[in-house]
Amino acid sequence: MTVSRIRVRSVLAALLLSTPPTLLAACSPSDASSQAAEATPAPPRQTVEADVLNLIAAFTPLSPTAPPGEQSAWFGRRHDTIVRMREGSHAHGLEALKQYQARLDTLPEIRCGLLDAAAHAAPEETRPVLALLVTEYGDNMLVRTKAAELLGDTSPEHALEILEPILRHEKTGRTYPREEHLLRAWLSAMQQLERDPVELLCTVALDLPREMDVRHFATKQLGELESNQGRQALEQLLTESSGNHMLRRFAAQSLQASLSGSEFCDLITPVMQNEADMNFQVFLANMRDANCR
Repeated sequence: MTVSRIRVRSVLAALLLSTPPTLLAACSPSDASSQAAEATPAPPRQTVEADVLNLIAAFTPLSPTAPPGEQSAWFGRRHDTIVRMREGSHAHGLEALKQYQARLDTLPEIRCGLLDAAAHAAPEETRPVLALLVTEYGDNMLVRTKAAELLGDTSPEHALEILEPILRHEKTGRTYPREEHLLRAWLSAMQQLERDPVELLCTVALDLPREMDVRHFATKQLGELESNQGRQALEQLLTESSGNHMLRRFAAQSLQASLSGSEFCDLITPVMQNEADMNFQVFLANMRDANCR
């Protein structure tokens, strides 16, 4: 058993065993969903256990040779089940967390489903587990990536505390999930808290040594935001000479999405005329023809 799994077991044991079951309903987490669950009578334990077992069954993968019709039906059942479980009671969340603890060696897909249900229905109790999965090396990367996503969706303040230093490379020397997934989770948290993400998106998009997928994602996101800083970054990317033609295309598309028609045409025409790469020049000419009359 890896060190990270031992630590996960310790955290879960402290969370689930330190409080007598009869007192769980008396806890008063600050999370709004937990407060709402507290005001609702807890469902029968047998019902809760059956629902979580159904979740496990729904997330158990089919055989790779299963016919397309069965695979499509399985995806539908899995989607419907997790949507229903995300709105489950606090008791559902605790049971999903308990089952996650008991199944640390099971398939990653099942563990992701249990974490998803637990994080949405019992966010306070699940938060430390998600944080450990994101920051501690050793667990399955699919599960760690899912943990980052869930942290951004269900605990935005804590997600920023954990993810932003990693994305700014203030924490190094460890193996984390891919930066694109961390940035997606960070952005989800920023949007929930209604905070401006432009500065870090610009930093990531302009950072040459970073992985291309995270730079591509940041560049696309800047096209959805109206910002002078974002525009300047996109203009810089448009003329970047690093040889990453895909990044330059994304920058052009983001500028087209974020600027008025006349502004975009005034910007794109001189860039096209001075472009040395013929393929990119054709790409810009097509954009001009489609958007400038």
